[in-house]
Amino acid sequence: MTKGQWYTFDALLGLFILSSLVLLSPVPTASDPTEDSTQNKVHDLQVIWSKETRFDLEEMNSDLSIVFHHQAYELKVNHTTIRSNFFDPDKALFSSEIPFVSDTDEILRIRIRVNYD
Repeated sequence: MTKGQWYTFDALLGLFILSSLVLLSPVPTASDPTEDSTQNKVHDLQVIWSKETRFDLEEMNSDLSIVFHHQAYELKVNHTTIRSNFFDPDKALFSSEIPFVSDTDEILRIRIRVNYD
């Protein structure tokens, strides 16, 4: 083989390896729009609640029932748990927990879990 043929062979081999790496790389999957929407809603509620310094459990439950009127949810503030009807902890769900400081300087751990339909 001549010098030019080696360069051509080397270039073709490099192109083959590069194209096989590109083709065999994992393709990112599109996220579920329901999951994204649920995460956004939970985050928005947490932002709104973080602006308040007085945490009323009934008002928080009311906010959740308005936002997630078609989905089952669970609200847990420290050791107090409120569940909507048909909440199933064994179903695939989204969960978010965040600490807040109340106006009495008490640290509250607020967890929201939502079932996907």
